[in-house]
Amino acid sequence: MDLTWAAWSRGIYPHGAVCGFLMAVWAFWARNWDVPAPLIAIFLFLPYGIVSGLMTARRHGVDAGMLAGSATVMTGHVVVFSAAVLYTALRDPWPDAVFWAVAGALLIGLIGILGCFFGWFGGLLARAVWSVPS
Repeated sequence: MDLTWAAWSRGIYPHGAVCGFLMAVWAFWARNWDVPAPLIAIFLFLPYGIVSGLMTARRHGVDAGMLAGSATVMTGHVVVFSAAVLYTALRDPWPDAVFWAVAGALLIGLIGILGCFFGWFGGLLARAVWSVPS
């Protein structure tokens, strides 16, 4: 299949933007807990890549679903860590904001691989339920 910008753009907007917004809202709500809220938000909303992969793979195939799932989860990751860096920079001393920026940068590859897996799973669900063009 010819993978074009459509699979990535579908994963970034609307799915990635919605996923990132939901993660940032959850992380803001859990900010006073004794947990690293952005990290937990990433793993709580990681299955959102299944939804993106399923929605994209219905029309474009499993490969496009994998790309869309990966783009969705990575976009959400960038949004929630950017919000954490901004919030921390405004509220706490400067080393904490640098910590969140470095943690977000170090985890982007792992999150992309996990998003690809979840997108693949969504693509398989789409193949099982709908007939997908090959």
